[in-house]
Amino acid sequence: MIVGFGSMAFHTTLKYEMQLADELPMIYTVCILSYAAFSFNQSPKVQVMVGTIMVGLATFITLYYLYGKDPVFHQVAYGILTLAATFRGFYAMEYELRPALKKRSFATCDHQMNQMWTLAMTGIVQFTFGFFIWNMDNIFCHHLVTTRNHIQLPWAVLLEGHAWWHILTGLAYHLILWRLWLNRSLEGKEKELMLDWKPWSVPQVVPRPGSKAKGKAKGSKAQ
Repeated sequence: MIVGFGSMAFHTTLKYEMQLADELPMIYTVCILSYAAFSFNQSPKVQVMVGTIMVGLATFITLYYLYGKDPVFHQVAYGILTLAATFRGFYAMEYELRPALKKRSFATCDHQMNQMWTLAMTGIVQFTFGFFIWNMDNIFCHHLVTTRNHIQLPWAVLLEGHAWWHILTGLAYHLILWRLWLNRSLEGKEKELMLDWKPWSVPQVVPRPGSKAKGKAKGSKAQ
């Protein structure tokens, strides 16, 4: 929500202060996601250490960006942190979850892992394509503006690269959903949840029919 409000403030005012309110929360959000990725299932000592590192990184990036005002630095920092959190998830999925699933649920292990990989890779493709468009929009801004002015509305909207960045990163929420499902499975709750992803629909991880999680969900609604 903070990123959304900051982005709205920047795009409606186009002021530098509001640009910071848009871009810096992106760093803070990915630092939180990185903390969740690297501290999950770790000892309290490691969690504190990871938290300290993330706070330090966020502070350093903020101060450097305020001083240098270099958008490329912001983009590179954001990309590296996102990659780090994602690859940590891949490691946990293949080297922690897969061996555990083979012991607990051998018959369904490969099926669930394939679903997880599909979910994760869909999010990665969408995010990466959006990140690429965002950077191309920055590099070729002048040429794109000239072309849009020539084409005119409504078709000029298709060349609004920054808008496509927002749309594609919104769709790439698959990555967050994948990480939440991964965490629950690492906790040994894979039998309570299932992926509900019909063609041309938004994927969901929902309680499996007849599972304890399904019963808890019904109980919560009754209350």
